[in-house]
Amino acid sequence: KEKFDIDNVLAIIGECIGGCEVFTWAAEYPDYMEHILSLNNMSKLSGRNYVFFKSIEAILESNDALYSDVYDSSLSQLVVVINRLLFLNYLSRDQLANASREEVDAMLEDFVEAGLFRDIFDLKYLTKCLLE
Repeated sequence: KEKFDIDNVLAIIGECIGGCEVFTWAAEYPDYMEHILSLNNMSKLSGRNYVFFKSIEAILESNDALYSDVYDSSLSQLVVVINRLLFLNYLSRDQLANASREEVDAMLEDFVEAGLFRDIFDLKYLTKCLLE
């Protein structure tokens, strides 16, 4: 609003973590937008996914470096661990069941490598957003 002198937007669109941000913006600033479009997020968690993200939350909170002012390399290792878990939600159960171990290893490696560009604090935000 301050930078662009915009009082109201027609729509806010976001995917995945951005989809969670859209929900947050809509909850925090409902009078500033007409519509939201949230794509490919898990805004409604099943019991299984709730436990899954509670586990990710516990992993995140187990590392004291998350609350430090200095970025610690252990946070990068944490991103790798969490991306390995997030891979479970990347493919359906049938796709995983029908893939060979070699195929799963290759897909997992690619997924984790692509996820190295994720920020640990985005993962923390995503987890908090999904759980709340």
